[in-house]
Amino acid sequence: LSINVRGGKSAVVSWHPPALGHYSGFRIKVVSYLDKPQPPPRLINLSMDASPYTVRDLTPGGAYQIQLFTVFDNKESSAYISRNITTKPNTPGKFIVWFRNETTLLVLWQPSYPASIYTHYKVSIDPPDAQESVLYVEKEGEPPGPAQAAFKGLIPGRAYNISVQTVSEDETSTPTTAQYRTIPLRPLTLSYDKSSITHNSFKVHWEPPKGVSEFDKYQVVINVRRQGTAAPITRNRDEMTEWEFKENLEPGRTYHVLVKTLSGKVTSWPAAVNVTVKPLPVVNLRASVNDATGAVLLSWQPDNSSFQEEYKVSYSEVEILNGDSNSATTTGTKYDLDTLLPGRNYSITVQAVSSGMESNETTVYQATRPSSPIIEDLRPVEFGLNISWKSDVNSRQDKFEVVIQRNDTGLLILGGKHPVNYYKDLQDVTYSSYLFVNNIEEELNFTQRNMTVKRMTKEYKLAQDDLFPGSSYLLRVSAISHNLRSEPHDYAQAVYPLPPTDLVIDKKSSNAVIV
Repeated sequence: LSINVRGGKSAVVSWHPPALGHYSGFRIKVVSYLDKPQPPPRLINLSMDASPYTVRDLTPGGAYQIQLFTVFDNKESSAYISRNITTKPNTPGKFIVWFRNETTLLVLWQPSYPASIYTHYKVSIDPPDAQESVLYVEKEGEPPGPAQAAFKGLIPGRAYNISVQTVSEDETSTPTTAQYRTIPLRPLTLSYDKSSITHNSFKVHWEPPKGVSEFDKYQVVINVRRQGTAAPITRNRDEMTEWEFKENLEPGRTYHVLVKTLSGKVTSWPAAVNVTVKPLPVVNLRASVNDATGAVLLSWQPDNSSFQEEYKVSYSEVEILNGDSNSATTTGTKYDLDTLLPGRNYSITVQAVSSGMESNETTVYQATRPSSPIIEDLRPVEFGLNISWKSDVNSRQDKFEVVIQRNDTGLLILGGKHPVNYYKDLQDVTYSSYLFVNNIEEELNFTQRNMTVKRMTKEYKLAQDDLFPGSSYLLRVSAISHNLRSEPHDYAQAVYPLPPTDLVIDKKSSNAVIV
């Protein structure tokens, strides 16, 4: 018996008939080992002259035992001959470089399609410069998802051929192959010659990369902020590492120069430099807050002896690590900062800019009003209110001010038998009244609330428990940051009234009662 595996779905089986005895045909049993769940053996009845026979519809990457019996009068031989085979798994799907730097390539690939049986992947790289140039990656999940492998310790800028194969037992698939390059090392110490700067030219110089790196050329790029980026300039590796810009330059502008090494189409990280002339700082910088919009209004004056074409306005939070910061440019001498976060203390700087070169900073400090808190829960309780609120996640505040003001008629009636009018002309007066319940005199103290009561807290909740039963109150909650108050959030809420007392039945009849 001999078996020749052809690809992933078929195998050619050939054999010699028995030398002794009679037979009328042959029978093949195909036993699968790796299919889950394991199917029953497949039976194939063959004629006397069937050899060689092609067994089809096998699963790529599957492991099988092929058993061959002789058959006579529909009875198979008690013994059989067999061979174990593994079909070739399907090739992995498309793969890409997911991450690369100077010494590492991380590749990501899809599982084989159509699906096949396999246990792991074989990933190799050539030239074999990596710490491990052949990696075996286990298949994870069913169905499997994307897999990845990283080759480390590579040569910067070198081109590598990477292949991925699926592996089932001792069979490997046809590889999926692609070529990728590592990033070459970048040039060192890009600088400009100050003595070469004129109104229309300047010269830059750089050092070759330090260390082993493969690259073909240098790429020099000049960035003109208002005119876009000029076409890259290429210099061969063996040419002088300098370049003089003397065409299409405008006096008074700033140019951003980048130099990279180039390996194939992969460029290194850039070495960069700005060539600039420094203007004088602005004077008379002032800041004020627009009460209607909350924006900070800036105004300044340029130095009369300095030339500048625009101004850079920058802001950052004071004494806050990684706080809110940003910058913008303007051609005028006034600017509205309408993107500042509420409740912050900012350091605001203005710099004169001439062709991108920034002057020394002129600084002013300005705080912004916090955002209004939002009353989230307001629940009446006996003799009081439980209040909770929340604030904008972008707003900061030092504390909250809660104002509670009684806003009903001010008529106080205590006890069913003794109504009393209290005319509340005084502020923050605590008075004593008497509630008669079953002729038992109980003294109750309430704080008069037709006036304003203020409380300060750093918490996001407050419990007020000395309010008058049955009265309506207006609550105002404001946030305070750097001594600036937000707009208050108002909410009206009544306090639970006291229950009635001395319930008696005064008269009753057959169909009514008077209580």
